[in-house]
Amino acid sequence: MSGRWPGAGLLACAACAAFGQGTPAGPTFEVASVKPAAPVTGLGPRRISSSDPAQVAYRNVGLRFLIMTAYQVQAYQIVEPEWLASERYDVAAKLPENASTAQVPLMLQALLAERFKLVLHHEQKITPGYALAAAKGGFKLKPVAQPGDEFNVSRGALIELKGRVTLGELANALAILLGSPVEDITRTEGTFDMDLEWSPDDREAVGSRFTAGGETPPAPAARPDAPPDAPSGPSIFAALEGLGLKLESRRAPLDILVIDHAEKAPVEN
Repeated sequence: MSGRWPGAGLLACAACAAFGQGTPAGPTFEVASVKPAAPVTGLGPRRISSSDPAQVAYRNVGLRFLIMTAYQVQAYQIVEPEWLASERYDVAAKLPENASTAQVPLMLQALLAERFKLVLHHEQKITPGYALAAAKGGFKLKPVAQPGDEFNVSRGALIELKGRVTLGELANALAILLGSPVEDITRTEGTFDMDLEWSPDDREAVGSRFTAGGETPPAPAARPDAPPDAPSGPSIFAALEGLGLKLESRRAPLDILVIDHAEKAPVEN
């Protein structure tokens, strides 16, 4: 599977704040349909492209995915009931006239509060994670003159990240893949041609999420479900060292969304 990876959207608030009591104030969709998704085979969650920028549609997505999109966070920033990722929904909505796509997250927040009765609050947690830093041998990537508009991540027996990226974008992609915060501390500007390939560990296979009080993430180990003839590659740590980069374990404050209440069955359209 390959796709474009968004920024991690990590927040650093100084204090806890209550949120989600009632429908958030702000822009709302003109019309919206939310219904349980029909059983499907071989179809992952996806956003449906449309030639009309005023149309927004998601098919076969979990409520966790919608919360991540609405609040611009990653899975490891959500403390949730188990069903939040398993129940699937189809969402179709229309933006009001003169609204911009940049307002879609806020509109989704209002939709989740209205249809799923979603109530959540923010908490600050000191969480295990990583820092992306320059390795001892020195930085080995050379900047390119023309930045790319996207990069692809392909998942299989090996994970490959390929394209023109900044180190900040690389850190964000690694955070998604490793299920832990990754902060770029290289202080290196520019865009680089990246071709990074490594063997995934069990955390990357299942997609970790945040749990309060977790310890520093362990070094990746071989996937227990990998077939005997699967191609082998370096760990993510060794692959990064080949580019003059390294991941250092660290703990840092992170904004966590705690789901207080959500309904499995959305309010009828």
